[in-house]
Amino acid sequence: MSLEPDSTGKPVKPQGKYANYFEVGMNQQEAVIDFGQAYEGQSAISFHTRIITSPAYAKDLATMIETSIRELGSDGPRGGKDKPRESA
Repeated sequence: MSLEPDSTGKPVKPQGKYANYFEVGMNQQEAVIDFGQAYEGQSAISFHTRIITSPAYAKDLATMIETSIRELGSDGPRGGKDKPRESA
């Protein structure tokens, strides 16, 4: 996967944001996934990202996430160096 360059020719890396709260909506034409942060004791959820895609791509994403979780096994991420997986 190649990253798109900025005006100076340097690759622009995607911005990372932590999420522990998700909402998903879907119809025949699109899937909407909202990402946010929710904490005990706070009444409001802080949403920061919305992804809109087709149901077919949402299914691909779900499969990739499921595969990644299965590959972690019971040890989880604490035992090794975590690196983001690249999609095929």
